[in-house]
Order: sequence, then structure tokens, then C-alpha cells
Amino acid sequence: MQFNTYLDNKKSLKIIQDTSIREVILEHKTLSRMGVLETDNLLSLTDLAIKSGLSPVLQWDILCTESNFKNCIKLINNLPLSKFTAIRVQDIGAAEWLRQELPEIPIHFIAETGNHNLKGLLRWHEYFGHQLQRLALSNELPLSTLINYCQTLSVPCEILA
Repeated sequence: MQFNTYLDNKKSLKIIQDTSIREVILEHKTLSRMGVLETDNLLSLTDLAIKSGLSPVLQWDILCTESNFKNCIKLINNLPLSKFTAIRVQDIGAAEWLRQELPEIPIHFIAETGNHNLKGLLRWHEYFGHQLQRLALSNELPLSTLINYCQTLSVPCEILA
């Protein structure tokens, strides 16, 4: 079992360094529902996280309309993606874009909504193949179901708590 957390300021980074957490999630305000970071702050925190021995993951969890999808793509194309160990993505269109345009970038697929059955999760794993590094499952599922899914799926699973 491993833990990760969100990183949105330098003060939090100091606290995280004194824990067993080795992966941090960074949220740009354009890409994330809860994101507050501007590009400069995102990149600064990413560099600090790397220097601290942490693995930064970029979160893209906004559900995209056509217009904000274009803004997201523009931003993604201007970020130094090699600094991130993966991109967490929720929108299927965004995930498909990553699959087609950036197949070298690992995906953490946020399957919390609308993906509550094993057959569907297995299909997403098959579809994204080696690019799928993790599935974030819904914490609304019963514990017995989560245990079954985690034991059945061959890709690591994450449950937000």
C-alpha cells in the first residue's frame, strides 16, 4: 500500500517530506476541477517536488467541453511533461487524446464515476494497454467489491480516502 496526496503550496511540501508519501498530485486551474495553480506555480512546485525525491503527477480531471478541451490541449502542449511521472485523467475524450497523441505518457485513469463494474474496468485496462499505470476506483463501492476488483485487475488500483 502506498499513499499520495495533493500538493498546492510550499508549506504542504515541507509537511509531506516528513511522511511516507512519495507521490504528489498537482492541479493546474485549467485542467482540474479543484485546481488553483497557475502555470508558474505548478512548474515551481513540480521542480521542488522532484528535488525533494517525490514523484509529481499532473491531474487533468475537468470534464471537457469542446472549448475548454482546446484550452487544455494548448496548456498540455506547453508543459514539460517529462517532469511528471503520469497524468491523472477522468474525461474519456481527454484520455483518448492522451492515448493517441502522447502514448509515452503513463495514465492514471480516474474511474470514480460511471465505471462501477469489473467488466467495464477490465475493458478500460485492455483499451489503454501498457499506457494505463493505475485505476482510481470509486470509494462509493462496498469494501468487498473494492477488494475483489483490486485482486482481479492486473493494474494497480487507487481508492481516494
